[in-house]
Amino acid sequence: MNSAEAGSRDLNKNERIDGGDSQSVYSGKPVEWSYRSGRNLEEDMKNGVGLSFLLMIGLLAVSVPAVAHHGNASYGHAKQLTLKGTVTEWDWLSPHTLLKLDVKDDHGTVVNWIVEWNAPSSLINFGINKKTFKPGDEVTVFIITPDNGAPVGRIQRVMLANGTWLRG
Repeated sequence: MNSAEAGSRDLNKNERIDGGDSQSVYSGKPVEWSYRSGRNLEEDMKNGVGLSFLLMIGLLAVSVPAVAHHGNASYGHAKQLTLKGTVTEWDWLSPHTLLKLDVKDDHGTVVNWIVEWNAPSSLINFGINKKTFKPGDEVTVFIITPDNGAPVGRIQRVMLANGTWLRG
């Protein structure tokens, strides 16, 4: 049968268009042209589409928490504050660095603040590194605070005791 004859009639699902015998180029043994015994290609393609859809939904579900992590929802009605305090700890961590400060409130009570900044991989581009802050350093920190009033915040910029501004 030639290709013109094949186009003029319906082919059996297992019939080759070129009419040749089907032997494997690797083993020389005959090759079965049925997709899988007892199943057909159309059914498997439908199942494959369904499986692909479920896989995409699964990947989406896993990726949503990663996106949610970087949200600023807690700073919805953020208030900007300027804190002048003493560094107690500088945590050079991913995904966010943390600067811990002791700040005296209006009544003279020391409040421990924890303020987050960008990732180390970003701060390095601005000349900020794990040795930038040491316990005992006096700093002025400009932050935004969350809606709940907790002593935490997100750094906007920092002024060192020598007047140097750091932005990241």
